[in-house]
Amino acid sequence: MEELREPGPFKDPVKWLLGRKLLLDLRWVIFTGVLGDRWGGVDWMTATTHEELSDGDELWFDYLADTGDGQWATYRAATGCLSDLWLTGAERVLDMEEDGAKRLPRGQFLLIGSDLAYPTANLETLRERLEIPFRWAQRALTGRPSVERPSRLYAIPGNHDYYDALRGFSRVVRKPGHDVESLLVGGFSSEQQSSYFTIRLPFGWWLFAVDAQKGRIDARQRAFFNGVIDEQRARGQPVEKLIVATPEPTTAFGRLARERGEGEEGGDEIVQTLTAIQVEVPFVKGGKLERERCRLDLSGNFHHYARYWGPPAKGEDERRPDRSESYASVQSGLGGAFLHPSHTRLGDEAPAALYPAVEVSRERTNRALLDPFTMMLTGNVWFAGALVAVILWIAARTPGTQELIEALLSALGHLPRAGALVDAAGASPWTGAFAFVIAVATAVLAVGAAWSVRWVQWSDTRLARRLGAPPLLACAALGLSLWVVVARAPGPHGVFSSVALLLFLLAHALTLYVGVASGQLFSDRAGRWTGLASPVGVLLSLGVFGSAWAAIHCFGQQPVALVGVHWAFAAVVLLGVLGLPLFAWSAGASRRRWPARVGFLALGLLHAALQLGTPLSWVRSGSPVGVLAAIGVAGVGALIGLRVTRAGGDRPLVWTALWVVTGSLVLSMPFVFPAEVARNDWSRLVLLAPVGALFSAIWFGWYLVVSLAFNGHNNEAGSAARIDQFVEFVRIRLTAGGLEAYVIAIEGDRRAPRKLRFKLVDRFKLIPQRAPARDGGSSPL
Repeated sequence: MEELREPGPFKDPVKWLLGRKLLLDLRWVIFTGVLGDRWGGVDWMTATTHEELSDGDELWFDYLADTGDGQWATYRAATGCLSDLWLTGAERVLDMEEDGAKRLPRGQFLLIGSDLAYPTANLETLRERLEIPFRWAQRALTGRPSVERPSRLYAIPGNHDYYDALRGFSRVVRKPGHDVESLLVGGFSSEQQSSYFTIRLPFGWWLFAVDAQKGRIDARQRAFFNGVIDEQRARGQPVEKLIVATPEPTTAFGRLARERGEGEEGGDEIVQTLTAIQVEVPFVKGGKLERERCRLDLSGNFHHYARYWGPPAKGEDERRPDRSESYASVQSGLGGAFLHPSHTRLGDEAPAALYPAVEVSRERTNRALLDPFTMMLTGNVWFAGALVAVILWIAARTPGTQELIEALLSALGHLPRAGALVDAAGASPWTGAFAFVIAVATAVLAVGAAWSVRWVQWSDTRLARRLGAPPLLACAALGLSLWVVVARAPGPHGVFSSVALLLFLLAHALTLYVGVASGQLFSDRAGRWTGLASPVGVLLSLGVFGSAWAAIHCFGQQPVALVGVHWAFAAVVLLGVLGLPLFAWSAGASRRRWPARVGFLALGLLHAALQLGTPLSWVRSGSPVGVLAAIGVAGVGALIGLRVTRAGGDRPLVWTALWVVTGSLVLSMPFVFPAEVARNDWSRLVLLAPVGALFSAIWFGWYLVVSLAFNGHNNEAGSAARIDQFVEFVRIRLTAGGLEAYVIAIEGDRRAPRKLRFKLVDRFKLIPQRAPARDGGSSPL
């Protein structure tokens, strides 16, 4: 490896909004989504029980999760994990010894809870965003005793590790000496042989590291963990003090996991998974343990710190009767990744401790999202906005789409009232409307078929088994009928005929996906699904031959340029009118009920209206002065929004009203400052492209702020804001009497990387619960 320089300059967090690195790795995300568990490499795994001994009356270890994003944040986390720290009586944390201060020694081992690097944990990314920051930290601490002491590294993978089929993950955690090149995390040695394992700890403690992707585990893991528990029970040493590490939290954003009731189907996967390996689920019962004496759940995934249950935090009401002293669920995901806003609430369970605080999280996130330059630098949304503006400008000068756009602008008062909608070729744009309707129906059924297959793959409910076949057969039948309708549609070729062909190709592409994805489903469940084998062949044949026939029909008889513009225009309109509302419905209202989903659908429609309406309103009207006025209006709206943020509270209705007013004023600027432009005025493009670039970032930032106020789009808001100011890790002390945890935040200025500041953000102790009377049964731990 090349000689490492002094810490820095540090690379920023990943650009998540259509950034170059994300787009390059997108294919691996798609492979994981299609192939699921079969994409993960498991041939190297041999599950083992490790043992960590103590030569005294205590054992210390560190917990870190979601690292390897921005180098500055990962460097700070690494520095904390490699350092001995001291806690003063005033609860200040120091990295140098002070008289009277309590020593918090570096952990005997480090457990990384999930996601070693972003966006895909491959060899290159792990070296750049994990190995190098840790080696920087190791070099910066040279000469300190803590760096010289041996310490082991353990890890469980997250979804970003699976995007590389665990190849990069295995290079980090496996013991060196294999055929593949190992990645050495500075200051740590690796001995792990699988993505899941157990650790026998002193004083009767155990650590179960469960590789539960989306809450699920496979048969190998169930057999391994059940074997450990049964063996300990047979020895008369049942596991009574337990730490469970999972990639995703058992409790998040105040929402309690749901247990499957008697006679019900469904329930949260993590509940079923832990129950299957004989581990109790106190997080569904308000943190109350029944037979375990002491329990700590550790997880990452969401990038902030939150603790549910356990003793009260400093300043919290200590008289709460529901406070558990023997169980806590800890979500600690600030090990080097961007901040997920901590002020989102999806349930009624209030965290006992939270970092960063609600008001701090809200103010920092909203300030970043309302800054258009931050939004433009966080990816290529601005480029997408400029591209949309250019496509709309070209479509406004192309027969077929030109008449539609001018009719719309005339209806809004931007242009004089248009005459009959007839293009230069003498064809109405409505030509092919019947084929278009059939195409829409086919596309909808194709999407339904694809969704149905994925649902059946992830579900084993009776309803899933019953609804598996009809969408597949309906898609094949409608696709065949559309083939006939479009292929034989006579007459001039209007814009709707072009769009029908586009939908036709998309529908057949989806049938290809359904056929490929169904292969795993039918091979795994052949005993129950043999009747569905035939439709797979139909889908594959239809997808290949139908697409080829449509392409020949289109490019053999119609001008390529004309159809290309029609398709580009249709793609922009469909992505806006359908894509953005569906994005709001699925991602924004994730984990929400139907009323909330409908509300987010309305927000998505408003977002689409602003994203498409802004460049469209400037296609044929509006002066440069009007553009400057629109920018000024957006700036004033952002300033008012920051004042609303400082006033405290989410205020979702206030934010929605402010967004609507700001958007309406911006869209009205071409009316206030009119300047009609000729159809072939190319100079208009010079104005329109920057308008599309700037306002696409502005409106997306506003959309995320309003969605956050309604407790939606937490992940998207965090990845757009890219705040790497907050870093924390957990230092844990085990004794015969219980467990103590110190949650330590690390602050500093990247211009002076050796001068870091440590802060205690939470401290709690779990005491073993008095053992209940045994009944001789074999119930969960």
